[in-house]
Amino acid sequence: QIHDTGMVREMLMYAQRDDVGFVTPAIVDGRGRILHAGFACGMDGIVRCRQEGVPLRAGGYHILLRQSHNVGAVSSACFMVRKDHFMPFRGLCKGPLEMVDASLRMKEKGLLHVYTPHGVIRSPKTPWLLSGGRRDDGDVKAMEDVWGEFTDDCWNPFLRRDKADYHCMSAVDIRKIRDEEQRKRHESSSAT
Repeated sequence: QIHDTGMVREMLMYAQRDDVGFVTPAIVDGRGRILHAGFACGMDGIVRCRQEGVPLRAGGYHILLRQSHNVGAVSSACFMVRKDHFMPFRGLCKGPLEMVDASLRMKEKGLLHVYTPHGVIRSPKTPWLLSGGRRDDGDVKAMEDVWGEFTDDCWNPFLRRDKADYHCMSAVDIRKIRDEEQRKRHESSSAT
């Protein structure tokens, strides 16, 4: 159910840009809580919905739910894309992860994906939104085989990876990441 009549105009404003791939609106449940506000990629389970469960009116972390911004990928539940930017699905995964694969391929070509809260859709929870829970192991393996360990340039690496709620990792986990980065730099400098 479309909650905002200006949604199509708002999404079109971004979709017609040369540097934009997919555009997605805010998708909320009957209580106005976020079901989809774009995906953070490279999380546990491949992707997680940003700020899932947070009331749209609350604004979320740094009021991001009330601002248009770039996201790593979008859901196939509702999106807009220019015809000349659309890439056909390649059947790598079943269901909702197909859209994540398409989003990542578009990002490889230099296209950005945009979330806009200036269009709101009310929806029941659906598997296409990839809400919470585990992903199909076969789909996760297929994504990992193609994409390896991918990261999202729209997501801070020091934020939690089990839930896209903008909470910091523990100090121990941050130290592990820094130690691994340092080890890789040392290996690459000693190889040259």
